[in-house]
Amino acid sequence: MIYSLGPLKRLLALIVLMLGSGFVGAQDSLRIVTDPWPPYAYEHEGKAVGTDVEVAMAVLKKIGVAAEIEFLPWKRCLGLMKNKDADIILAASITEERKTFLFYPQEPVSIGTTVFFAKKESGMVLNSIDDIDQKRIGAILGYRYCEELDNHPSVLNASRVGSLDQSFNMLLRDRIDLVIASKDVGNYRVNKMGLFEEVRPLMGKEFCEGGNYLAFAKKPGYQELAETFSEALIAFKRTEHYREIMEKYRLKPY
Repeated sequence: MIYSLGPLKRLLALIVLMLGSGFVGAQDSLRIVTDPWPPYAYEHEGKAVGTDVEVAMAVLKKIGVAAEIEFLPWKRCLGLMKNKDADIILAASITEERKTFLFYPQEPVSIGTTVFFAKKESGMVLNSIDDIDQKRIGAILGYRYCEELDNHPSVLNASRVGSLDQSFNMLLRDRIDLVIASKDVGNYRVNKMGLFEEVRPLMGKEFCEGGNYLAFAKKPGYQELAETFSEALIAFKRTEHYREIMEKYRLKPY
């Protein structure tokens, strides 16, 4: 079993497996899809940047895998992965439905929590999930958070739009009461949009602590590739290069 071999032997075995499957030579590089999700993944001056982008690309390079990142709406990213029209999806959380078409590494690229953002003038504090009862929620098309939130009536009936900026604009116009978002991502967009005097994450309870993964399509050889990536990622997180990436984006190492 490839997983039981040492790192070098596993990588060599993976190359042999991918040669046998026709993968090597069929394409110059793997196609990674994701949506703009700063500070984890976004475009700056035509270049893919962000913590998850830089960490994932550094690890893929270490294991000898070339890849290119394409930014698309999240719902389309999932569709491409499900149809095997893309190879890798970046910053994907684990859900039972996604497990049917994705191979997940054991190690996440990053870890985050989900919070609710509100207008500061609301004065709202979130002590339990019951506090979002009857609230109008803004969320992103195709996003899943965690079972506790995904099954709540207010989230099931959320106003789904294509971007976090659209949700925050709806909040400012009082079309919704709350915006659901990753804490780091939401804070980044609030600052970029100049809304830090108007919008804030609710104090109190946070939800859905979990990993953001570089997940692989269910193609021949890709489960082994996910395992190889996971092992290399664990090692990379012990390096100075990793710490420098996190410091650049002012985030704590995971």
